[in-house]
Amino acid sequence: LFSTLHTASLMPYHGIGKLSLGNTVGGTLMILALPISYVLFKLGLPPYWAFITIFFTNMVQQILTWIIIHSYRPYHYSELLMRVYLPIIVVTLLAAPIPIVLRLHLEEGWMRFILLLLVNELILALLVYFVALTKNERVKVINYAKSFYGKITHRER
Repeated sequence: LFSTLHTASLMPYHGIGKLSLGNTVGGTLMILALPISYVLFKLGLPPYWAFITIFFTNMVQQILTWIIIHSYRPYHYSELLMRVYLPIIVVTLLAAPIPIVLRLHLEEGWMRFILLLLVNELILALLVYFVALTKNERVKVINYAKSFYGKITHRER
């Protein structure tokens, strides 16, 4: 999740035209995960500590990105948390239970794979639409879908 947010957090740097500091900090933190993991392995920690290290470097990168962008364009941190991170967390938590239950109760095989794929995508689409998008964003999605449908159904042959 933090890796996905890392990529998205680079977009404000592009939008305001201030690429160097944000990319330097983000890139340095991403690269730091490797030597930190190496030291942890040398200390005898198990391999999953590499993932923990990546998680923490990504989290630090997110926080530093907030601070750097705030220095360029002031905004309220609480608004960022409520408009961006809260919907992501809610969608993530609500999307997990049904696929987990299906996985535990269905026999392994292609049918389970296909069913989980379809159910997961449907749940995510519905949750993103109803939980993560604002009213204006939902209107834009509907308008785009209508426009796309109109282009498909009214194509000249």
